[in-house]
Amino acid sequence: MVEKSGNLVQLLLQNLNRRPMKQALFVKRQGLYAPVTYQEWFENVKWFALGLSQLAIGENDFVALISGNRPEWVYADMGIMSIGAVNVPVYSTLTAPEIAYILKDAAAKIVIVENQDHLDKVLAIASTCPALVHIVTIDRHLKNADPMCMSMDDVQTLGKQSTSTAYDDYLSHLDRISADHLASVVYTSGTTGEPKGVMLTHGNFLADVRDILLALPVQESDVALSFLPLAHVFERTTGYYSVIAAGGSIYYAESMDTIAANMLEVRPTVVVSVPRLYEKMQIRIKDSVTGFKKQLFLWATRVAQWKGHENRGRSVGWGLQIQYWIADRLVLRKVRERTGGRLRFFVSGGAPLSKDVARFFENLGLLIIEGYGLTETSPVVACNRLDQYKLGTVGKVLPGQEVRLGEDGELQVKGPIVMRGYLNLPEKTAEVLDEDGWFHTGDIAEIDTDGFISIVDRKKDLIVLSNGKKAAPQMVEMRLKSDPMIAQAIVCGEGRNYLTALLVPDFTRIRRVKKMPSHFTDVDIARHPKILGMVQKIVEKKMRGLASFEQIKKFELLTHEFTIESGELTPSLKPRRKVINANYSELINQLYR
Repeated sequence: MVEKSGNLVQLLLQNLNRRPMKQALFVKRQGLYAPVTYQEWFENVKWFALGLSQLAIGENDFVALISGNRPEWVYADMGIMSIGAVNVPVYSTLTAPEIAYILKDAAAKIVIVENQDHLDKVLAIASTCPALVHIVTIDRHLKNADPMCMSMDDVQTLGKQSTSTAYDDYLSHLDRISADHLASVVYTSGTTGEPKGVMLTHGNFLADVRDILLALPVQESDVALSFLPLAHVFERTTGYYSVIAAGGSIYYAESMDTIAANMLEVRPTVVVSVPRLYEKMQIRIKDSVTGFKKQLFLWATRVAQWKGHENRGRSVGWGLQIQYWIADRLVLRKVRERTGGRLRFFVSGGAPLSKDVARFFENLGLLIIEGYGLTETSPVVACNRLDQYKLGTVGKVLPGQEVRLGEDGELQVKGPIVMRGYLNLPEKTAEVLDEDGWFHTGDIAEIDTDGFISIVDRKKDLIVLSNGKKAAPQMVEMRLKSDPMIAQAIVCGEGRNYLTALLVPDFTRIRRVKKMPSHFTDVDIARHPKILGMVQKIVEKKMRGLASFEQIKKFELLTHEFTIESGELTPSLKPRRKVINANYSELINQLYR
């Protein structure tokens, strides 16, 4: 039960009262998953919070947090918020100047870091951050001699030295933190310009958690596998706050590279991710079946697709029911076992999910629930349901929120999930949040007669051709990337008379499938006539059904991926189109000669 009033820390306190010895968090230590009970979780939060108070951190002070997913992240999160301070999560992949911008903009007094790399970045820019007083390291053994540095254990030790009166005051103050109190400032990835600090209250998060649980039946028995960065508000609300609000358990994956192995160990019932994971899973599953097994797999998925007509209002006969029973036991069940064998559903967000990918997993008996949201909306605005879903849409608006379309088709949102505004940017806030409380998302959308929402593209990303036609690049890119030979795609054409694309092939897969000579470099492959011909056929196939102005007329194969490090992707893996267009301007110009 999520209360309309109150604060996020009460989600933990509810579990402390109802199920204190339940194993809530699990982290890999010395090769085995070690549990943390709700009681142990609160103890760590309490001592850390009291230690922060000893360091003169209190209400409305800002504390930055740079760390991967682990129990200490949520200890810090709950500890910061429980004293009325504000958590400022920072992506681990940011550079030192990017971290400095956030620390200065938020006037953070403390920054918590996980590893030596984070510590070195912060020490390099600490002198430029006038409000910064302390650097707290999660690992107490990090190398440093700076007097600003202390470990998380040191902070908790300070907390344990607090008087009983201080503890009573802490609990009393915690009860008084209201839904209107600022909980977190989350900086947008900054696809254009400097990142903006989105101010989210306890009430924003609680409203979204409450509505998510009304739409998706997360239960006390559920087990979530967490690997998306907790700095991303999608993982934080959906894979963390919503799970503990239901009294569930969270396992932390060791890394992005061990997700498949961790799924088998953890046997999760709920997994929250972005489309790229599902695209990779689809490719891995398809590549794992060869010869006769491949033919059997294709037959089984065809049967499953026919059987799926039941979910779309069509009846199927007994013959097909029997075929499906056989297909499920021979093939489909074995594939599902790769996720641990007890997955109830996947959740997808953060970017558009290809309908082909969603259908592929539906045929396997693995439903991907696609939703939609933004940092400014805490984040979830809409999602499909287990019993009400349309592939290719982001579902219906959550029960406590309102949506409408502007004259230009822009989706607008109103409700308790909408942010307070952007930190230190009243003019930017006024641009997106009108006087009536409607948040202008910047996304062009369509809403069908059943209330299902489809996102067309970002308003600012629409490509206006020289003939005035407007093309949605994300839709075209999603089609291109649905082929396993293409890893990344960026559509270009602003102000031109047709669309072109920069494509990054999946070189590893091409080497294996096309049996390229071992001495061939990525450049050799990208320039090989056989590969260029193959990609040309892929592009032609993927453009079928599109209007002429939406089709790719020319393309160029790149020899390396767009990356976060190059500045071409945001930490949440969204393309920075202006950066990419600038970096490849000469190559793009050649496509129009």
